[in-house]
Amino acid sequence: LLLGTDIQTIATSADFPEAVNGFAFPHIFGTDVLFSSYGAVQESIVQKRGSTLTTVVTTGQKFSSVTSPSATDKAVTFVGDNTALYLTKHPCIFQDTIAKVGSDGFHEVQNPSLERDNVAFGGIRGDTRRDAVAGIYVSPGDTREVHTLVNASRAQPGSKGKLTCLQNPAISKAGFVAFFGSDCPSASRRQDDDGTR
Repeated sequence: LLLGTDIQTIATSADFPEAVNGFAFPHIFGTDVLFSSYGAVQESIVQKRGSTLTTVVTTGQKFSSVTSPSATDKAVTFVGDNTALYLTKHPCIFQDTIAKVGSDGFHEVQNPSLERDNVAFGGIRGDTRRDAVAGIYVSPGDTREVHTLVNASRAQPGSKGKLTCLQNPAISKAGFVAFFGSDCPSASRRQDDDGTR
């Protein structure tokens, strides 16, 4: 894992045994870096502050998988067990479950972005899996309620299609949210034809 225009090594699997199978999902905040690491038998979310590598959360404690971390200097959010979006406060105290599969209509949660105490994330939501649609959601830190920012019922600007594919949100300090959205015509047609959606 490398950082910067001068290219610094943050971690290598040779000197960090918890990452013998590699790294993914780097996230930078200030001069700190947060990333997923994959070991022989476990996944971890690791933080580098200064020259110190610290494991924030790892499988085997409470989770069978941990992925997609995002952080500020005060908190970390991640997807645990591919079923829920969690928020921890430093030093890694579990604080909140932001959204969970099987609760409030969610069938999938993914790709959180954290800024201040506000979390934006992607997900699939609906009364049943068949009628569920992709969306981008926001959970403000003051209430922890989940609000729909946009979902697949919305028309794509400049197109006749709807925003069926929505993912990878990024939230700013001012509360603006950027995300990827497209009409994904072939992908949504395949999902509808095979009945998985």
